[in-house]
Amino acid sequence: MHSKNLLADQEREHQRKISLLEAENAHVMEEKNALLDKILKIEEVIDGKNERIAQLEKEYVRKSDEAELRREVIDSMSQSLMAQESIQRELATKMVMMKNQILTNDAGKSIGRKFGAIKIGLMNVNTPVAVSFLSHADPLRSNSPRRGPRSTL
Repeated sequence: MHSKNLLADQEREHQRKISLLEAENAHVMEEKNALLDKILKIEEVIDGKNERIAQLEKEYVRKSDEAELRREVIDSMSQSLMAQESIQRELATKMVMMKNQILTNDAGKSIGRKFGAIKIGLMNVNTPVAVSFLSHADPLRSNSPRRGPRSTL
């Protein structure tokens, strides 16, 4: 009997160890499943972050392209404005020179000069230009053949 009791005790001990191992195995499986769930959630978060990164990269490229296009437009506009400024400056210089020529011509007429001339180099012209005024005999001049000497007041 003693061997039956010993065998029964050993069997109970083995059953107890098996149940402990099964419980421990179930607990380990629960921990494993919990860890797998955590890993899955982390992977979902990582996938979401990767999608956001890809979206932000596309937006960055688009914004960079827009900024580059704006820079090119601004550069071309500034070059155009500089060219227009140069043209305007040249036109203003020509207008001032024309005004000065008109004033010189008017002054030449008023003091009885026979020729008004454009100075060489003012308009980047290599050929001088002279203007002569042909007029009829002035009846108010003292040497006019139609009238006698002019009276002075």
